[in-house]
Amino acid sequence: MADQRRLALGILALAGVLISHAVGYWIAELDTADRAQTVVDHGYLAVVPWFLGPAALVAIGWLAVKSARAAGPGADLRWTHLAGLQLVLLAVQETGERVVAGEGAMAVLGEPAVAWSLGCSLLVAALLTWLVRSAAKAVARWARAAAPRPDRPAFPSITGTQVILLLLPAPTLVRG
Repeated sequence: MADQRRLALGILALAGVLISHAVGYWIAELDTADRAQTVVDHGYLAVVPWFLGPAALVAIGWLAVKSARAAGPGADLRWTHLAGLQLVLLAVQETGERVVAGEGAMAVLGEPAVAWSLGCSLLVAALLTWLVRSAAKAVARWARAAAPRPDRPAFPSITGTQVILLLLPAPTLVRG
């Protein structure tokens, strides 16, 4: 169970990194020429949302159900843990991008888009945590509403007379 939780948190963190990376670069490079170059430099990210988006939705759903079953909605997810994981993953991603581009790992420190992305990671982690907690509350509410209660039987009783009336054809009016 702990491995599944780690996988779900990892997928959620990767989605957060993708979101904060995109927003950070969008904020830092408001000039259209810079944006065009960024799209070229980050071409490898064009396919990622098609796989990561559905996986993140599944992870949110899984974490929501597990949280609703646990001590309370969102009890096992802290935004600080998610933010820490996102910050580490984003730093690794940006460092890898700089090394592949031939700039060196230290080039990350002077890049404004990286600073914006790191700042956005905190906000995105908080929003993703809120989303999981909200989904967990909805799951818990749904489970309470669907649970049988003593004052309401799970299956309503049907008498024999009611069954016969249901099987008979409805009377029709004959117009003449």
